[in-house]
Amino acid sequence: MAIGDDAIAAGMAIVAGTAQANTIDTEINRSRDYIAQRTSAVTPITKGGTGATTAAAARTNLGCAAASHAHTWSQITGIPATFAPSSHTHPWDQVTGKPSTYPTTWAQVSGRPELASADLAKPNAVPVYNGNNQLTTATPSLGGHAASKAYCDQKLGAGGGTITGTLYMPHLAVVTSSYRAMYQNGDGRVGVTPSARRYKKDIKPKAYTLSDAIALEVVNYRLRADVFGSADAPLEVGVIAEQLIDAGLSEYVVFGGDGQPESVAYERLALVALGALRDVAAQLTAHEERLATIEELLIGLGHS
Repeated sequence: MAIGDDAIAAGMAIVAGTAQANTIDTEINRSRDYIAQRTSAVTPITKGGTGATTAAAARTNLGCAAASHAHTWSQITGIPATFAPSSHTHPWDQVTGKPSTYPTTWAQVSGRPELASADLAKPNAVPVYNGNNQLTTATPSLGGHAASKAYCDQKLGAGGGTITGTLYMPHLAVVTSSYRAMYQNGDGRVGVTPSARRYKKDIKPKAYTLSDAIALEVVNYRLRADVFGSADAPLEVGVIAEQLIDAGLSEYVVFGGDGQPESVAYERLALVALGALRDVAAQLTAHEERLATIEELLIGLGHS
């Protein structure tokens, strides 16, 4: 195909090679007219155009769907067989089948359980939080009963623990054999004191005399009201800790954290009596030996 054949086929005039050079402006303007006409003209589909002057007509001519359109579910391909629900919410007006009226307060609920007071536990009632965000529970009496933190804090676990308040043991069992005395250590621990030889070292005799025992004055007394808790303290029998200190027996006095005497180890105080008994026995033995010597001297002098 020769140069210019496409222009001729499109209906355009061509420039002859014999034309004068001073006509070039005319030909350039004619070419621009052709371009303007081609741009505004409708290009047929066979020439790669749409054959239309609007977008809607172009989609129709080309067999394309409209910009806004819909498909039926059966027309969609590649859809999954099942759909996993996702977490979402609905406003109340979108919920269908809801009752026309419904309870808005606890009192309107039929068949509701009884509520316990916020400050009083009650059997077969639903507990309620009080103003301190606490659930009040009754004192447990059987396994499975709920208990408050305050109650549990007063209990010791199998692994031991520390009681910071007053310890009450009103239901101690009666022991009839293999019993041992319990003591409180200086740091608050309670246990038994070891007395077997294998637990001890630096063992030396400790002598007590009859004078030591006689120095112990047994008195009657009543505890002061601020100690006993009332003015009705019963009459007691015992000794005074300060008198033991004055008698040189401070090893039987229990001192407080401030160094002041507080109590007496009464269960150990009998050791003083045992020592005094040994002292008396030794004195009796000495007297017997002395009498025997005197008797021998008298016999030697002819006295029988």
